[in-house]
Amino acid sequence: MNSFYEIAVKMANKQSVLVDKLTKATPVIRSLPMMPTSDGLSNVYEEIVSIDSAEEVDFDGTLPTVDVESKLGETQLTKFGAKMQVGQDRLKKLNQNPAEYFAMKAEKVAKQTGMNMEYAMIYNLFRSKAIANSNYTKIGGSAGTNYSMVIVTFESGENIGLYDAEGFGKGDVMQLTPYWGGNVGEVTLSGKTFPGYAMAMSTYFGVQTANVDGMYVLANIDLANTKVPTQTQIDDALDAVRLILSQL
Repeated sequence: MNSFYEIAVKMANKQSVLVDKLTKATPVIRSLPMMPTSDGLSNVYEEIVSIDSAEEVDFDGTLPTVDVESKLGETQLTKFGAKMQVGQDRLKKLNQNPAEYFAMKAEKVAKQTGMNMEYAMIYNLFRSKAIANSNYTKIGGSAGTNYSMVIVTFESGENIGLYDAEGFGKGDVMQLTPYWGGNVGEVTLSGKTFPGYAMAMSTYFGVQTANVDGMYVLANIDLANTKVPTQTQIDDALDAVRLILSQL
């Protein structure tokens, strides 16, 4: 299955530096399995509610009717965007043109954006949904700083990253669009308005979590007080996710 990094490079090989910066400090996003959305910036999927099973029947006997009950769900891609500005006089002092200046800044913004995206995906999505679904074990930590071990089974159509088949947004993993056609305009920095240049940057990213049972959390890991998961607890968490998935 294509990873985020593979798709990003393929879609935006002219921005390979931005791709590297965005994924350098985000190993989970870098290797996240991806699939294209069904409709541009949104993905409609079928969520299985129940599955009937075939039964033992007599030879030439009546066959029972089976069905797979499902409901439709939808996941929207999320847009991450920002605006960068620089004064005309500052560029003269740096002896740079706007394209060079914004390209340098975009690398740093892309790295921080990737880190924020990964944190939100792990902590606010996978971890939160697993706990809300009671798929967790508390390890018993009591320190002010605890940790979690998050287990996610990725499966095409269920738990997986999403991208626009036309590219990440408009064809680039991080779309850079100059204001005023790249010419001088009025920018506002620190409450002051003066001549300068501006650049908008944006990207689209989505994670579908259609099978919450494919997520498990070992919570309240307390390294300071040696409250860490045992091998049995880790094995049980892995088994719980695999057993649940095997029933779907």
